[in-house]
Amino acid sequence: MIKMNFKFLVSLLLFIFLNQISLPLIAQRQGGGFSGAYLFRENGTRPISLAGAYTAISNDPYTIFYNPAGLSSCAPVPMVYSSLSLMEFSRNYANLTYAQSIGDFGIGASISSHYAGSIIARNRTGNEIGKLSDYFFNLALGGSFATNFASFGLVVKYLNNTLQGSDVSGSGVAFDFGSKFNVMDLF
Repeated sequence: MIKMNFKFLVSLLLFIFLNQISLPLIAQRQGGGFSGAYLFRENGTRPISLAGAYTAISNDPYTIFYNPAGLSSCAPVPMVYSSLSLMEFSRNYANLTYAQSIGDFGIGASISSHYAGSIIARNRTGNEIGKLSDYFFNLALGGSFATNFASFGLVVKYLNNTLQGSDVSGSGVAFDFGSKFNVMDLF
């Protein structure tokens, strides 16, 4: 009986171990291996504490990153500045965010930057040819309109990525649309 329980326990532990190493982690972010991955970075203490599930209760300036419809729910003239260092290797991220509600309307703006530190550039033979720095810049402007039971918002983002020390850069424009429905107010 003890031998059978031991075999069952070993088999169960082996099964659990194999499942743990063969399945990808659900909580793992899948966005660090391509350019612009810093845009997936969570902003603000409330959104981070909610693991990024901030779209339904967004009512502070960080709503410009999650659900632009929440801009009309913001208090008058809040301003938030956050600057923090990301991991090691001299990388840092900073943003300045503003939001204000004016009657049924809301407006917001954000400036974000991400500096990934310097790396030594080398040619094909391995000789040093200089230093390069990866720099991302993001400017966002948004607005929203609220009705009795819903609000709708739009954010326009200008994105720029520059490899400083070379002539390589890229820029683009992105749009975020959002809606927020107050279902409980309908009943």
